[in-house]
Amino acid sequence: MGHKGPSLLLAVLIAIIFASHSFAEGLVMSHHIAVSSDYEDNVYEAVENEKGDEVGRLFYDFELHWPITTNNLWDTDYQLGLKKYLHYDDLDAMINQIALGYTYKGLESYYFKGDSTFKLRNTRNGLQDYNKLILGTTVGKEFQEQVTLEARAEYTRFDFKDYNYFDYWQRKGGVSLDKVFAKYLSSEISYFLTEKHFTFNAYRNAGFTSYGPILEESNHLRRDTIHEVTANMNISYWLLAKFEYTFGINESNSYGDTYYTHRFIIAASKEIFKDTDIHLLGVFQFHSSSQALLIPHSNAIEEEDENYNQATARLTHAFKDWVSLEAGYSRYWSLYSAQKFNFAKNVYSIGVSFKF
Repeated sequence: MGHKGPSLLLAVLIAIIFASHSFAEGLVMSHHIAVSSDYEDNVYEAVENEKGDEVGRLFYDFELHWPITTNNLWDTDYQLGLKKYLHYDDLDAMINQIALGYTYKGLESYYFKGDSTFKLRNTRNGLQDYNKLILGTTVGKEFQEQVTLEARAEYTRFDFKDYNYFDYWQRKGGVSLDKVFAKYLSSEISYFLTEKHFTFNAYRNAGFTSYGPILEESNHLRRDTIHEVTANMNISYWLLAKFEYTFGINESNSYGDTYYTHRFIIAASKEIFKDTDIHLLGVFQFHSSSQALLIPHSNAIEEEDENYNQATARLTHAFKDWVSLEAGYSRYWSLYSAQKFNFAKNVYSIGVSFKF
């Protein structure tokens, strides 16, 4: 795996830590380290001839919160993820991600945020190496009755190392409205519009055969316009719970890539014994299209693959404020109309985490 990118991220992180720590007052730093041993029963996410393997994982998270002044805040979040397969080491991967954020709150009920995130993924075989950059800015207004209105704009660039079919850049903008109804209840609704530009040409429908449509490459680069409306509700009474629904429309000039998305997220956490908690997460996604091409709508390269369904249950027990044990089970699956793209994967894990 290449080390030039990770070394650069580490150098930037160390420089930030030492520069801020040397003269900052009120600086707060925290560390989170998690080590786990997993078993995956379908490491290649295959439809048939599934292969299982043991996986070792290491996760490290460093957070820095620096109140430069009363109205000026600086945040840094660095994450490192490693996974090592016992037998199929071509799947070994390392992810470095650093997020930087600045917040200004000096205009009465208004505030401003600027942030950037850079993510670098390296794999042992180099076939799925990529980097992703996100630049964002947010302007917010806090009203009475605990209502907050935000407007946000983002620019994203995704660069796949060896094959530009996966490359894209996009601009995204939208608004969100948050309301706290009571001490234990809040909700948010948002709308975002995204223009996604790819570096390869779109396809057009040149007719149909008994096997399906005939696709021909056009002379125009592929471009998608994405509309997303999201509504969520958060509850913090007796248990912590979140319910979220997103309706999305992906309009594309490439045949087969115009579709509708329904995404449901349900999450809950509850203490069942002293210092022992259970955590549940469900992500359910449904796609529909009037176009006859039955192919995956995602390139399936990024971890945030929007075609995955997920059900996870975790049990954690804290011995001290800084150490806890965890056992979990996760199931991932896809539901394409074309069965040859569907897969299911089960992951069993046990691990320990430290916070200081």
